[in-house]
Amino acid sequence: MDKKLDGVLLLATAHNITKAYINKLSNLGLRPSRIIRLNWRNSSYSNKVEGLSDKKFSNLISGINNKLKAREVFTGDLTLSTERVLDDLGWERQNITIDHINDEKLKAFLRDSVEEKYTIFCGGGILRRPILNCGKKFIHIHPGLVPDVRGADCLLWSALVQNQIGMSAFFMNAGIDTGDVIGQRSYPLPHFDIDSKQLGPNVTRDLLINYVDPHYRAHLLGNLFDKALNPDSWASTSQDLSEGKSYYFMHDALLPQAINKFCQLKMKMVG
Repeated sequence: MDKKLDGVLLLATAHNITKAYINKLSNLGLRPSRIIRLNWRNSSYSNKVEGLSDKKFSNLISGINNKLKAREVFTGDLTLSTERVLDDLGWERQNITIDHINDEKLKAFLRDSVEEKYTIFCGGGILRRPILNCGKKFIHIHPGLVPDVRGADCLLWSALVQNQIGMSAFFMNAGIDTGDVIGQRSYPLPHFDIDSKQLGPNVTRDLLINYVDPHYRAHLLGNLFDKALNPDSWASTSQDLSEGKSYYFMHDALLPQAINKFCQLKMKMVG
């Protein structure tokens, strides 16, 4: 039986990050004290994040998984739905339907859930100050070594500017990736047998974001709980906000350079 992480809530979404976190915690024999499954009303968010689980990508995803297994960061099958992952583990969840991640309904729920002090955030948008001030500490894993790599598309920016995968864990605040750091780790870049020229840069990017990034985030999350089950004992360090750099979504002109850091290109004749 998995050991319950008392006082730790997980906000589950359809995103592969959620599945990787659940798989990693289960692999360690752990589970959150409660799981809240967020469902978006009148929004495409819940659907768009699983668009690459199509059968035509199954061989590519399998190849990615095999490479990550060799590096011991693989957590489990991310092509399964969040519901299937939870059902297979026998983990109960409570469903909440929201319009957006800062929905008043979610804020009120978190404010009233006094038994949990910590919330594992799995994405879904930018949390605003009112929900961050509802009495919970939000645990977030960011794909970049802060403060040097903050912002968007940081898995790709880390590969391009630092030639590595960087992961940072912090307690979120109202800034963009400026919270107090509770853990960091850098990883050598994996290389996959992916023909990015044939797939195109945008599809290759989506494969990396959806089927590589979540495993590394989960690996760092697992390290935190493996060292100490109670987040009260985690040491934190505030960031110097005058240092570092923030990045925006990567321009199409730079995208091939970044994804080529991960891909062993195969020259293919067309026609």
